[in-house]
Amino acid sequence: MIAAAAILFIYSQSAPASGPASNLASVEIEARAPDNAVKFGAPFPLEIVRTWDERDPAPPWRDSALAPLVVTARDVKQSAANHKITETRSFEARAFARDELNIPELHLHVKIASALDDPAGAVEEPPGPLPAPFPWRTIIIISAIAAAAAALGYYIYTILKKRAAMVPAAPAAPRIPAPDRALARLAQLRKMQLFDDESVQRFYVEASSIVREYLEEQLGVRAPEMTTEEFLTAPQTSRLLQSQHRALLSDYLMHCDLVKFARQSSSAAERDRLIGCAERLVQETRQANFSSAEAAVASETAAASIVETDSARVAAGTGGAR
Repeated sequence: MIAAAAILFIYSQSAPASGPASNLASVEIEARAPDNAVKFGAPFPLEIVRTWDERDPAPPWRDSALAPLVVTARDVKQSAANHKITETRSFEARAFARDELNIPELHLHVKIASALDDPAGAVEEPPGPLPAPFPWRTIIIISAIAAAAAALGYYIYTILKKRAAMVPAAPAAPRIPAPDRALARLAQLRKMQLFDDESVQRFYVEASSIVREYLEEQLGVRAPEMTTEEFLTAPQTSRLLQSQHRALLSDYLMHCDLVKFARQSSSAAERDRLIGCAERLVQETRQANFSSAEAAVASETAAASIVETDSARVAAGTGGAR
C-alpha cells in the first residue's frame, strides 16, 4: 500500500458574508489563517473576525460554517469601538481533502498539493528474498560444546583447589602490639591536614577512637561502647588505671567531646598538645601487666555496666554522646 500525504497552502480574504437565505448582510467577516504551508491533517490556527453595528445584533455563530474544515474552538473575545462590536473566534483547524477546498461565504480557499517525491501511482518495490530459517541445529551444537567446556573447566578448578589446600599456608605475620599500633595512628594523626571545620571534626573523632580502642585492647575495658562519663566513673577504670592516668584521660576525652559535640574551636597548639597527652598515656600504660583472670573480670564488669546503663537510658528516653 502506498502512503499518501499532502501540504495545504491557505490564504484568506476579508469580505462581507453573502449567500442565499443569509441574515448576515450587516456583519463583516474576515478569516485569518497563516500564510505558511501546513501539512495535510495537521492542526493550524484559524481566526474568524466578525464586526457589526452595536444597534443591529449579529446572529449566533455556528462552527458548521467552516465545513468541510474540522475545527476545535479555542477562544472567543469581543471588543467595542465606534459603535462597532468586534468578535474574534480562535480555532484549531484541520483540512482533509485532496482537491482545492473552498468556503465561498468566507472567501477562504485551501489548496492541496502533493508532497510525495515519487509520482502519483508509484508502486513500492517488492521486498527482497525471505530470510533463511533460524539455525536451530547450529545453536544446539554450539550450546553443547559450551556446556562441555564449562564442565571441563569446573573439573580442572576443583583439582587445582584440592592441590592448593594441600600446600601448607605461610605463617601469619606477627601481630603488632596495641601500644605500637596506637602510637603509629597518633603519628599519622599529627600529620593530618586540616582545612575546614569538617576536617577538624574528623581529627577529634579519630583522636577519641584511637585512645578508646587502645584501652579496650590493652586493659580489657570496653571503652568504645561507653560514654565519656560512663567510662571515667566505671569501677574497672579506677582499678586498672592510676589516678594520674585517669586525670589525663579525663582531660583528653572531655576536650574531644567539647569539639565534637559542642563545636568548641581549637587551635593547632591545642591539637598538638592533645596528641602529646595521648602518646604519654600509651607510653605509661604499655607496660601494664594484668593477669588473664583480671582482664576477664574487667571485661565482664564493663559489659554488665553497659547493659545496666543502656537499660537506664531506654527507661529515661535519653542517651549519651560517644
